[in-house]
Amino acid sequence: MFPDRLTLQHEAFHALLMLRPELRIEGAIALYRQGESSFARAAELCGLSQEELKHILAARGIFREVPPLEQEDFEQAAEALRKAGA
Repeated sequence: MFPDRLTLQHEAFHALLMLRPELRIEGAIALYRQGESSFARAAELCGLSQEELKHILAARGIFREVPPLEQEDFEQAAEALRKAGA
């Protein structure tokens, strides 16, 4: 039925996530909190927008920590916006 054990495990895992989609969210959040996934990738893994994931995390008391921009990065971003006419 399955060519090998790895394929069987992959298909079983996929079926589990289809039956229990909340596990996908839990797994993505765990990867994000452990630093194994970016916030954007975690939202993608959940099948949610970043805004939706942000609300789920906030409801759980988990808040994103966004490091401040270094002065040089800020100046580069400001310059790019000026050039774009914003």
